Amino acid sequence: MTTSNPIRVYMVDDHRSVLEGIKAALLLTSDIHIVGSATDSVAALEEIGQRRNEIDIVLSDVGMPVMDGIELCRKLKSGGTLPYVILLTQYSEAEVRFRAVRADADGYVLKVAGIDEILACLRNVMNGSFAQFERSYYQPTISNRRLGLTETELKILKMIVYDELTSREIAEQLFRSIHTIEQHRKAIMAKLGINSTIGLVKYAYAIGLYNPDSENI
Repeated sequence: MTTSNPIRVYMVDDHRSVLEGIKAALLLTSDIHIVGSATDSVAALEEIGQRRNEIDIVLSDVGMPVMDGIELCRKLKSGGTLPYVILLTQYSEAEVRFRAVRADADGYVLKVAGIDEILACLRNVMNGSFAQFERSYYQPTISNRRLGLTETELKILKMIVYDELTSREIAEQLFRSIHTIEQHRKAIMAKLGINSTIGLVKYAYAIGLYNPDSENI
């Protein structure tokens, strides 16, 4: 849902110079309003909880002491659906992205991506895109794509998130019963710690498995 009101952003980063630099760049745009910031994630959690209705998106660094951005995201999400949470980090490892997905982050941007990518992520998430994970600096390999999935499970995961097929349609294409496909789906979710189809799409997007602009995976 598109909004004409400024996006109210709360920023969290333990490096004040980084926080102030990004804040200054964001303030140059008319549709972004910085409503608060913190260099301490624990203090941020308390303030965000008190001001939940005043914040649209929390833009948080991942690598912070005491409580990292992923744990902050998890705690915020456990308290309700708002605000959205976008994680900002220098790390591009698949494991970090996977943890972000499991914490139900709404976006993930590498710091090296620059302010334009951060702005795009803020706007897209606010307009209803459930996942805007920046993948420009990360090329996944087969080994880190699987993360414990069998060949069949990986194939079914692709059919779910890329081809958007139902269990019945997958069963017809693979010449299996619907029950068998449902069992595979449950196994995939159990192995990845994900309990919804949207969660599977987020996961696939985060590790580079899902690419809607590509004809091949």
